[in-house]
Amino acid sequence: MNPKPNWPAQNRRRCYLIRKDVKKGLCDDEKAELEALECIADERCRKMDLKHPEKPDEIQLTVERLKREGLWPQIMAVASVALGFMKKTMTPAALKQRREAQAKSVAARKLKLAQVSKLNNNA
Repeated sequence: MNPKPNWPAQNRRRCYLIRKDVKKGLCDDEKAELEALECIADERCRKMDLKHPEKPDEIQLTVERLKREGLWPQIMAVASVALGFMKKTMTPAALKQRREAQAKSVAARKLKLAQVSKLNNNA
């Protein structure tokens, strides 16, 4: 990574890799790069005294906050488009495998995107 980080450029790259991962998957180098960029995003969140929800009630509070802020429909629209694309282009077995692999991280990524978006607005 760059010694003098350019967060907006890094975040754009991170978002690109997330979208690419959803659409067609990533090669090993891109997976490693995304993981490094996710660590940077996590650190920025920690610096802003934000934390990732671990309890269901915290997740629900975050969803309610996103709904109040008007961000929830946008998040759900992106998720719906991504799912529709995957259903049209993947075999049922590949889709099932993909769903299982992503089920653990979908909610966390949505929250990260919302948090980073909020950070970008505050930066």
